[in-house]
Amino acid sequence: MAVSAQSGPADRPVMAGWGRRGRLALALGGLLGLVALVACSPKPVDRLAQARQLLDKQDRAGAIVALKAVIQDEPTLAQARLLLGGQLLDNGDVAAAEIELNRALALGESQVNVLPLLARATLQRGQPQRVLNEYAAVALREPAAHADLRAVVAQAQATLGDLPAARASLAEALQAVPGHPQAWLLSARVAAAAGDLAGALTLVDGLLASQPGNADGWMLKGDLLTRRQAPAADILQAYQQALKLRPNDPMAHGALITAHLGRRDVAAAQSQLKALQQVLPKHPQTLLFEGQLAFVEGKLGLARDRFQTLLRGTPDNLMLLQSAAAVELAMQAPAQAETLLNKALLIAPDSSASRRLLARTLLAMGQTERAQAALEPLLVKTSTDADAFLLAAQARMLGGDVAAASVLFERARKITPDDARMRTAVALTQLVRGQTDSAIAELQSVAASDSGPGADLALISAELRRKSPDGALRAVDALERKQPGKPLAPHLRGQVLLIKQDNPAARAAFEQAVSRDPTYLPAVMALAGLDLQAHQPAQAQARFAALIKAAPGNSRAHLMAAELAARGGASREAVAALLGDAIKANPSDLAPRLALIDHHLVTRDAKAAQTAAQAALTQMHDQPELLIRLGRVQMALGEYQQASNTYSRFIALQGKSAPGHLGLAEAQLAGGDLAAAARSTQRALELAPESLPARRLAISVALRQRQPAQAKAIAQGLQKLQPGDASGLVQEAEIEILQKQWDAALVPLRKALALADPEQAPERMHQVLVQSGRVPQAQAFASQWQQDHPADALFQFYLGDQALQRKDYVTAEAHYQAVLKIKPGHALSLNNIAWIRLTLKQPGALPFAERAVAAAPNMPALMDTLAMAYAGEQQPQKAIDLQLRTLAMQPEDPFMRLNLARFYAQAGEKRKAKAELDRLAALGDRFARQADVAALGKSLGGR
Repeated sequence: MAVSAQSGPADRPVMAGWGRRGRLALALGGLLGLVALVACSPKPVDRLAQARQLLDKQDRAGAIVALKAVIQDEPTLAQARLLLGGQLLDNGDVAAAEIELNRALALGESQVNVLPLLARATLQRGQPQRVLNEYAAVALREPAAHADLRAVVAQAQATLGDLPAARASLAEALQAVPGHPQAWLLSARVAAAAGDLAGALTLVDGLLASQPGNADGWMLKGDLLTRRQAPAADILQAYQQALKLRPNDPMAHGALITAHLGRRDVAAAQSQLKALQQVLPKHPQTLLFEGQLAFVEGKLGLARDRFQTLLRGTPDNLMLLQSAAAVELAMQAPAQAETLLNKALLIAPDSSASRRLLARTLLAMGQTERAQAALEPLLVKTSTDADAFLLAAQARMLGGDVAAASVLFERARKITPDDARMRTAVALTQLVRGQTDSAIAELQSVAASDSGPGADLALISAELRRKSPDGALRAVDALERKQPGKPLAPHLRGQVLLIKQDNPAARAAFEQAVSRDPTYLPAVMALAGLDLQAHQPAQAQARFAALIKAAPGNSRAHLMAAELAARGGASREAVAALLGDAIKANPSDLAPRLALIDHHLVTRDAKAAQTAAQAALTQMHDQPELLIRLGRVQMALGEYQQASNTYSRFIALQGKSAPGHLGLAEAQLAGGDLAAAARSTQRALELAPESLPARRLAISVALRQRQPAQAKAIAQGLQKLQPGDASGLVQEAEIEILQKQWDAALVPLRKALALADPEQAPERMHQVLVQSGRVPQAQAFASQWQQDHPADALFQFYLGDQALQRKDYVTAEAHYQAVLKIKPGHALSLNNIAWIRLTLKQPGALPFAERAVAAAPNMPALMDTLAMAYAGEQQPQKAIDLQLRTLAMQPEDPFMRLNLARFYAQAGEKRKAKAELDRLAALGDRFARQADVAALGKSLGGR
């Protein structure tokens, strides 16, 4: 089947700890509690006593089991619920703790005993403002309880940055209980927050002198030593002393893990995590550090799973929202990251970590102005946030304002003059401004003095930019000396050697990278690419098989194996099975699930795509990208109302994201609700004024509403937004073409042709001249355009299409051959040459058809041509097998079914051929080739 162009077939958040939890005394209760105990049967009393004994032995898990048994026998025992709530809180199960504490309160337990714990639970949920709203004005009669509550309030005030209020609350706590340890420790924290680290350490040392067994004091000492950049041995000793005092304390384990990560000792961090997993396998802190270590190791699917699990229990925890957003950004899901960070900023609008990460997210989405707006509060004159200035400078650079970017880079460098990142950024700015020599010199200086690879990578890029591969190789050698035994340097060497067109040496470099790390995906991909160039697809597949064996959970490797299989002509079922393996390898990774849905859509199996999308959403509830895919699938199935509902779900999650409104508009337009489609399209345009799909849809809606003037205004509005872009001009011309206003269409087309990238303007210009009866002018234009633009493959393909429609097959093939000289793998040109040769009964169709399908697997029209080519080479069984796969994708295509009948007839399978012809005959006038159906039937006999 011939095919025309028209037909178509980081900034990481601070990941310290779950939040310091002080140990608050639990009073035994008053007379009501004693009366309740007397009234109980001996069994609950005994179990309550057993639970206390277990707590004395620091067996929290056993105590929780015992307390739950007590409550099962005596559900109204407030004292048991109070004790269970406190233990659940210490164990990190905040939601369950709140339930038990509120029940204890409802059963008559004193506020003195319950409120400090409830306030602590609220703070652990990451809701400091709610703590102040509910508990700041509460005064408890019992001094110890009042001091406990004021300490929690002070911690909330400090978290929100109100240090004077925190000091006042701490003074009140210490007045109630002069030696209150938590208030004492928090006083040290407040001093540290105000910048007085020496004073804070003095307070902590004073506490530890009188209370050497205070684990929280040792923990805080470790934190303060970390901030003072004290020797690693001193920091580790403080945290280890805390862990010795409380072996099951998740905070002490977590602090040691964080300290090891700070020293880049991942192995030590992993060892400490294993120790934590042994004592608290399901504790939120354990899940947190599992996620953090997974993030550090690049196991993004596992990190996402852990953070999402934690967020289900504490959806408003600021640090978790930041961590989960960082993972989403690393997994190239910026829209999801933006949602999480917007929620984080609602909780803490002044969080610099959230704003920096949001800026990175918006930059990844190309939204430079919004990134600048997110950073604006951090760019005050007194700010010392160098990272904020660095990000703001990058936003300006991407927006094309190099001068403003340079000013911001300089401000960042003044804050941290020796920071290699800042010096590197300034050098890159010099490169953009054409100051190549000074930039290269600065990058060389930074690379020589900095142990990190950032400046080296920038230097390699800069050398390549000035077309100096030898200079880039020298920079790679320098990086090699910094990172001996690691795969990055040989991989980069291979990339540079490819640029030098030294493929054998490049292959050797990539092989060296893989020998250093068999799971290093970039080098494996590069080697597979070289294998394919050498026509060795089996070797490429073997590389990914080896990688999958070495790293079974690497879903990206599974994805690449599936892609190679598809390019090699594997059946759609086989490719789907490989994508299923990718999902099994990492169920929490979004990418293979999206790939499976897309695979089913490309292979025309919308029902399977729907099943895959729904299964994915069952695992990843309301994941925005999955909702977008499900909406597309429902549109493909003609389920326009269901698609509208799906896009509405997306909008409820991400109301400020244009794709949801755009999808909803498409569904409404398909469903015939033009007014609603116009409103949704307008909202999409408000959110993304430069979006070409939104503009095109808005024009379609306007034309359907018979408002050509409005459609033209939309196109002209895009021209104002993008004055150097041809899109708006081409759109305006297409509106005029639809109305057959030929002269009016020529005006914007001539403007578009003068631009560096005219997009489809040459094709439209030729089309207008032909359709308006100016054929000589069209021919002259085509000749001149080809002469001036010999590398314009799209125009050559268009001319081939025009000749094909005229049945001028010789001219059409000449144009398609011209396309192949520019783009040797152009699938549609390869296919059309094969089709022409089959039509003219000329030899050589099969190689072109095979190359076309290899370049674009699973395209039914191309597969149909290849099947015809097999038949032309007297290989009917191959033709039948391929055509059956093709019809599985497009079962209602009568032309392909007629070809299948021909293949059956060629193979001598008359009964099957007649069955296909009967199906076609039943279509009657709905299939215009009934004469061919009758002729083939007659040749088979009996028709």
